Amino acid sequence: MVGNKHTTIVRLVLLLTVTLVALGFSVGGLNQLRSKMNNPFTNWVDLEVGSKGPTFLSDVKRCFSYPDTLKGYHLDHVDGWNSLNFSFYTKNYDYVHHKVDTFKFYRYGRTINMRDSMFYAILNPNSNNVVYKNENAFDENQELVYPCGLIITESLAKKLGYTNYKMLQKIKLCTNDDKILFQDLIAVVKQLPNQAHFVCSPTVYTVGERTNSVRCNDMFQEDDDRELNQFEILSDSRAEYEFIDQGIHQYFTVTKDYSIYGPNEIMVDSSKSYYTYQVNLLDSAHPTLTKKKDLLRYLFETGRYKPYYSIDCGEDCESIANPHYLSFNFNNLDKIRQFQALMSDNFGGEVPMHQVEAKENFHAVTNLTSLLSFVLLVLSVLSILLYLGNLLFNHIESIKSNLGTFKAFGLPNVFLRNLYISIVLSMLCISLLISIPLAFWIGYVLDTKLLNIGFQLFSVEIVGTLMLVFLVCIIITSWVLKVKLSATPGDLIYER
Repeated sequence: MVGNKHTTIVRLVLLLTVTLVALGFSVGGLNQLRSKMNNPFTNWVDLEVGSKGPTFLSDVKRCFSYPDTLKGYHLDHVDGWNSLNFSFYTKNYDYVHHKVDTFKFYRYGRTINMRDSMFYAILNPNSNNVVYKNENAFDENQELVYPCGLIITESLAKKLGYTNYKMLQKIKLCTNDDKILFQDLIAVVKQLPNQAHFVCSPTVYTVGERTNSVRCNDMFQEDDDRELNQFEILSDSRAEYEFIDQGIHQYFTVTKDYSIYGPNEIMVDSSKSYYTYQVNLLDSAHPTLTKKKDLLRYLFETGRYKPYYSIDCGEDCESIANPHYLSFNFNNLDKIRQFQALMSDNFGGEVPMHQVEAKENFHAVTNLTSLLSFVLLVLSVLSILLYLGNLLFNHIESIKSNLGTFKAFGLPNVFLRNLYISIVLSMLCISLLISIPLAFWIGYVLDTKLLNIGFQLFSVEIVGTLMLVFLVCIIITSWVLKVKLSATPGDLIYER
């Protein structure tokens, strides 16, 4: 059956190689489309609120608060988000020694609910989107412990000056009134929704909108006398008690009427850390506002200290009261057109048609790809089976007289049937051992150099296809031999 110079094996190897390459691209491309369909980046439709006002928001939220409505439009949930801009400082920026307006650039971002499906989709380890995940941001149950942390894109991390992202622990931000914040890093990813360069929780946005949310721990606030007697400053040195002591004794006649806590390390990356010192002045020190300002001015003029600011993350704001956008998360896109009509007719909210058409087109392409993949699978299996079946039939026809002789000498049909089944399976196994690595190499080269659609050779679908080929080959071989061997030895020998 192997033919002269193993031509049968060579042809079978070529047939299997072409089949495996085609199936690998088909399965890989389909899985990539399915991944995008299951990704909130794709299944999310945004509706700009604009000037529609609170009535529009309350009506829409009320409508989609009913489970039947969500189910009817294949929706998972509805949430709101806001866009925002932060100014970031690069790796080379030194807060203590550089001016506040140096090494700074702006980037666009948005809020997300840190308990939302989008958050977990962004950090899904199977999505190939995560470049670096800060394990310190999660507890042993993988629950987030940095509610005010940021997720940034790889392009932003590179703009900050980092190539080794494992070094990065905190992000240096600047508020509109030039207050420097050190926010925890949650992860670095390849891309974020809405082309954002970073995402943060509603907590960061909501508390940042209020004037008293960024704690000014340098005693320049005059609205809370208790807070004015406590301040926190930052240095780039671990041992800076001496100047603090000198300043306190210079402006206050005190002995034990104050305390200094620290240093507490703030690690920005593996090569740079800052240290905070908290100073508490007791009421017995009689700290007046003028003296406290003089003390801070003295400390800052030494060039060793800067004020330390932080966002109060004690409150957990899971949603935004007045979002810029409403986001609708679909389980699938079958009802996207009906949803667009509902929003337009009932609420006067125009869902951008390019969003609707893009979702519909994506859904259609996914279904078409699924159909073509199934057709390709069927044709591939049939081509292999037809080749092997035709090869076996012609071979049996050419050796009918030999089979008749074997039967005449008493060789049982079961033995001959099992013999040929083992021969066919051996040919398949030998061909697969050659074609699998060959197909993997060809697919890898084509995918990386030209197509870039996700070649996937080792998958459940292809393994199932090969098992089906083996099973059908056994059935066909058994049937062909059963038909041929049903004749008498004389009929086989004389080819009657």
